[in-house]
Amino acid sequence: MRKLRRGDTREDGMIFWSYSFNNEIWLTPEKLAIRNQKKLAWQRKNVDPIQNRKNVMEWTKNNYARKLARVRKYQAIKRNSKVLCGKSNVIHTFYEAARRVGCLGIKFHVDHIVPLSLGGSHHQNNLQWVPYIWNLSKHNRESGKIFSL
Repeated sequence: MRKLRRGDTREDGMIFWSYSFNNEIWLTPEKLAIRNQKKLAWQRKNVDPIQNRKNVMEWTKNNYARKLARVRKYQAIKRNSKVLCGKSNVIHTFYEAARRVGCLGIKFHVDHIVPLSLGGSHHQNNLQWVPYIWNLSKHNRESGKIFSL
């Protein structure tokens, strides 16, 4: 079963809004329109580009490492976009294989051996399957090969 996205509709006309714990929140079109109008009104009332810029600068100062990781990841993706042209089917197959192996009971992630944020590439030689707990605990540290093609 695929995960619902905001805006999906049922046969009875109800529109999916979000998940709340284990429940789904469905709205009528009228309630959705009211919610959207309130959101737009709040956005128009609270537009202050100078304050927004100050907020961004303050966040960048407090989270410099995260900002740097984002920039490095963006640069790596942009740098490696040419590599993906001919080999995207191989990479897609890699992700699909990790999903299938995960059906055995242990969830697997596809991990970058050299993280994108540290200049690694999104190339098949830089990918490996690892248990999700190990992948989440390693963050953006470089690791040796464990499971790879």
